[in-house]
Parts: sequence; structure tokens; C-alpha cells
Amino acid sequence: MFCVGAIACCSVFQAAGQFTAPEASADTVTVYLNSKELRDPIFVFNPNESGEVREFGQLLLEEEEAEESDFNWYRFVNDKFEEEPFFTEQAVTSTSKDELRQGGYMVTVTTPGEAAPRDTFVAWLYMNPGFEFELEKDVNDGVHEHRKYCTWTEFYLSRLVTQNTFTYYDPRDGTEHRLVNRISFTMKADNEPEMDIDIMPPLDMPLQITSQLFFHGNPPRKDTDYVFKATDLFGVEKDDEIEYITILPYATIDPPGLPEEDPTSAPVPVTFSSTPNTFSDQNFEYTWRFGNGDSVVLAARPGLETTDTSYIYFRPSNEGYRVTLKIRSFRDCEYITPNETASPVIVEVSNPLLDGTANVFSPGGLNPYFKPEVVSLRQFEILIFTRTGTQIYSHRGDDLRGWEGWNGRFQNNNREAPTGVYYYTLRALGWDDPPTRNPLPGPYSGFFYLFR
Repeated sequence: MFCVGAIACCSVFQAAGQFTAPEASADTVTVYLNSKELRDPIFVFNPNESGEVREFGQLLLEEEEAEESDFNWYRFVNDKFEEEPFFTEQAVTSTSKDELRQGGYMVTVTTPGEAAPRDTFVAWLYMNPGFEFELEKDVNDGVHEHRKYCTWTEFYLSRLVTQNTFTYYDPRDGTEHRLVNRISFTMKADNEPEMDIDIMPPLDMPLQITSQLFFHGNPPRKDTDYVFKATDLFGVEKDDEIEYITILPYATIDPPGLPEEDPTSAPVPVTFSSTPNTFSDQNFEYTWRFGNGDSVVLAARPGLETTDTSYIYFRPSNEGYRVTLKIRSFRDCEYITPNETASPVIVEVSNPLLDGTANVFSPGGLNPYFKPEVVSLRQFEILIFTRTGTQIYSHRGDDLRGWEGWNGRFQNNNREAPTGVYYYTLRALGWDDPPTRNPLPGPYSGFFYLFR
């Protein structure tokens, strides 16, 4: 008979029945290379939840024909089944008399009064010994200090994980076969998805060392908890947790601090700050690069949460300035060329602009100042005249943010200028290089109306 399934059966002879092992944890079937048509069950007894290994199991043989028969039980000893049965029972179904140790068992079923067996069944019991699984850790249950690197992360098993091999034999010719209880491994880092990993070197290779490289990967940019799991072929599972306190220099650049008024008009004073990952016990060197060839180097002490710096941009840029931050660890990464460790930010500085198209203003209304649009100007001059040509106001300077505009008063005596038409002239130099004189769009002179 040939059977394969959750409860498998097979025999050298035609048979109508099945072996079961009610307390087995799992089962599989034999693969006899010289008798490929045979498939006998292998019942697996895993360790219990506390890790205690099973020493015994029990088999039950049920026949499809519900009639009383003689059941003769044999053990597989010295490459063959014993000559004499260790247990004989006359019943409809038969259960092994004693709990059985790991190995092979055969039962013949004979009709009363007949000499030759009617059916023959073979089964194997595998008492899975389980395995030990533990990671090497430092005194704080973390990654070993001497195995911390700036460019990779290594985890090690504290002892060898041994794959157990169960040996069984072809009942026809005694050929030895092996079932390797292979162990697979996974790793999960915090909220990342679980991933399959390998031991280096593989478990199948003979080793002369007491520990094995378990995972070799890029170091995380923040403190990370790892869960490593080992699972054998029949569901025995062990896991261990380990913490990696990051030493990888990394930080995020915070949004730059820009002026509230005209934030892109040169000169643009900017404050830069960064938020690092956990730098619990190390010194770091910060290098801010401002995107125009200028840079500054700052030292960060242990426990420092941010490292701020300021810079003033004078030259306009069509693309903006790409500000980057590099961090170097004195202790662990001093021989490693640091990479860019934080996403850059872009600081925009507008091109010079002088727009004199404003033609009306109301000192007591919603538009209380007469002020042409001025952006990124190094020098600026405005003169205001009455219609008869009398100059009543002037402003010269480069502090565009500090100049609110003309408030509608005579500059020499602070009297209110009356409603009417006035004339202005403008002159300016831009912050570009070389400086643009009277940047577009203009006009640079014209009439406007003061309304009260």
C-alpha cells in the first residue's frame, strides 16, 4: 500500500489501515532512495513549552477491517527489525504496550488461524531534541562594544546552534537515510517587516569556533531593538532580543530660521540647527556647509541635543543654496570618511528687484506708506518732490528691512504733506556680482498720488 498525507502509511505488503501517534507534535514521511514507492510515517515529538525533551511516544494502529486480529509489534535494531515481537495483542485495534523510544517500529496483522500476516505497517518515532539559541551581548544586553562599526553591524550567536539529524532505514534492504531537521532564521528590527537571514558560515559546515556571525548589515541610524528568531523544520521556535545603541553619526537638519519679513531678500540671516540621534557617550564633530563654499566646524559634547550655527547670505542664487551637514565621531568613526548624514535644506536668496510702479498711497488708510518694491539691494536711494520740484523727503542706505517707507510727512519739520501729486526718483545697486545698477523692472522715476 502507498499512502501520503497528514497521517501517512505504507508497507512492504498490501495493507488497509494506518498508524497514528495521538501525542505527536508533527509528522512527515520517509524517502527511501532504493524503494521510492514506499512512504512510511515519521512522527515527531517536540520538546514541551518549558523545553523538556520527550523521551517516549506511543503508536496506535487501526485497521479498516473491524475484526479481531493478531498484532505483533517489532523494533528496528541493528539495521533490521527484531526476530521476535516485543508485544503481541489480539484486538480490533492495537496500541503499543509501552511508551516507545526514538526509532523504527513494525506491526504485522494476522487473521486468526492463518500463518502469514495479512498486513504489515512501519512507522518511525523522532524525539526532537530541540536546540539552544542565544545572542552574544554586552553587560547591558546590547551589541558587543568591540563589534560596533560605522559601516556595518554584526550580531553573533553565543554558542553554536546545532541542527539535529534523525537516521532511519529502508525496511527492505537496511539502507541508511537521514532527515535533517533544518533551522531557519529571521530578524525583525522595531517596526520593520520580518526578514529571513542566514548564519555565516552555514550550520552544515564543520566549525572550529565557538560563535557564529548571525547577521551582518548596515547600522541603524537610531537606537534599535532587534528580535532574532530560530525555527526548526517541525515548529520548535526560539527567539532572543538585543539592543543596538547606535554609533552611526546621523542627524536631521531642522527647518532653517529665516527673517519673518522678506525672508528671501538679501542679505538673508539664517539660523541652522539639527536634531541628532542618540549620542549618549560620544563626542562628534559637526561640519555645516552653506552651499557657497563656506563652512564651519563645531564640536558637540555628549548629551548635546542640538548644534546651532548662523550664517548671512548676500549673493542671490537662481537655484538656491544647498546646505548640508556632516558629522564625524571621534571615537568610532575617526578613520572612516564621513558621508552626508542628513538631508540637505535649500535656502533661497532672490535676485535684485526695484519696482517703482506704486502710484497711490494713503497715510491714514490701509496703505499707510509709500514704498516701492525693493528686493536684495546693496544700496538704495529714494527722493520725493512736490509738483513744483521741492524735495521734501529722501532715504539712503542698505537696510531695506528697517525702512518702512515714506509716511507722508515733510522730512525737515514732520508736517503732513497735503493731498496731491508727488514725484519720486530711485537709484539702487543689487547684491549680485557684479552688482546690477537699477535692477529691473523699474520705472525709476514717476508721479504718484497721496490721498488723505
